[in-house]
Amino acid sequence: MANETERQQQDQQAPDIAEQQTPPAPETQPRPEAGAAVSEEEQHQTSEAGYQLNVPADVPAVTAEEQRPALDEFAAAASAAGIEHPVAQAMVEAFVDADSAMDYRGDLDADGAEAYLRSHWREKFTEKIASVHKTVKALGPAFAEYLDRSNLGNSPAVLQVLADFGLFRMAKAEAQAELQKIKGDFKSDYFSQDHWRRIPAVLKVKILSRIAHAEDAPVTDPRARAMSASENSRLASAVKSQADARKEASELLRSGKLEKGTEAERTAARQRWHHLLAVITK
Repeated sequence: MANETERQQQDQQAPDIAEQQTPPAPETQPRPEAGAAVSEEEQHQTSEAGYQLNVPADVPAVTAEEQRPALDEFAAAASAAGIEHPVAQAMVEAFVDADSAMDYRGDLDADGAEAYLRSHWREKFTEKIASVHKTVKALGPAFAEYLDRSNLGNSPAVLQVLADFGLFRMAKAEAQAELQKIKGDFKSDYFSQDHWRRIPAVLKVKILSRIAHAEDAPVTDPRARAMSASENSRLASAVKSQADARKEASELLRSGKLEKGTEAERTAARQRWHHLLAVITK
């Protein structure tokens, strides 16, 4: 057992949880799946100059402005690590979802992040943290240093995104098939009454849904453009509804009503929680 001096030295040198037990990075960086088409725009966006990422539409303008420097820093780190622009943008969307759904508060150190994620992932902790280490290893030492420097390597929401990194490069048909599988199994975690089982499943479904429902190509036909405009209006309304639901869900989590109060009050709160999640994941 280490003495106190040795323990202090270990604490000073300890990496964040995203890097713990991570072996040296390989020489090659991750690339798009075989056969994936890369547009001229994407080629430009993944050039040496990097790319710019957008703040999700349902993030308040004031918050978006505050987070722009951090978003630009992530864009630079992601581009340098070989993450394609669409994948990086999807990671930002997934981070916002995870940060809203997970009930941790403030910046955590490695011990705090591990304690939270053990309660969040439960029996899947070992599997999930192994996925995080695999992702960090693949993205290289510069990306690992960025996570350490920014302390994002101890952010539960960031670690959730890194654990799910493999999902972001799924083909559209593959994502659609996985969605059907999850939503067709009423015994899956997605339908669980336990929020610690359901939340990671809901976050996974949101990632898959964005891939499955992504547009294949720009609309050029006038009639199709008219239909697209109508669809965009519907989607804008849906985005607002989802933003309202996400806000209410966060407030419900913070209130503790899911676990406190009378049985009737807890039941009502949980029913409302599941309704809000259904709106968020549409």
